[in-house]
Amino acid sequence: REIVTRIGQEKFKKKLLSQSHQCAICGLDVPELLIASHIKAWKDSDSQERLDHNNGLLLCPNHDKLFDKGYITFEKDGHIIISDFVSEEMKEKMYISKDSSIIVREGMEEYLAWHKEHYFKKKINKL
Repeated sequence: REIVTRIGQEKFKKKLLSQSHQCAICGLDVPELLIASHIKAWKDSDSQERLDHNNGLLLCPNHDKLFDKGYITFEKDGHIIISDFVSEEMKEKMYISKDSSIIVREGMEEYLAWHKEHYFKKKINKL
């Protein structure tokens, strides 16, 4: 099963690399360092969604981890949303700001909405 997963991940990354060779956020352009990050998590996706290039972003390791852990997400237009749990110091060190954005391809919007709803860390206001 692990081998099948790795083969699927390789195909997924190749699809993403055919469109770009850089981190969607910072522009790092070393393909060996880029991670093919699923917007809708692999474990929550069906077999079609797992290999759908619209369900993916190429991200450098730092930005992948922020995205994967829900500290950042994106609006349907590509503008970044940064969790209140991210300090100003962390934003600076991770090279993200409220002006950061990604290019959203047609077909990505539904996946981005899913990520925002299910993964993004938002503070819950208690009365």
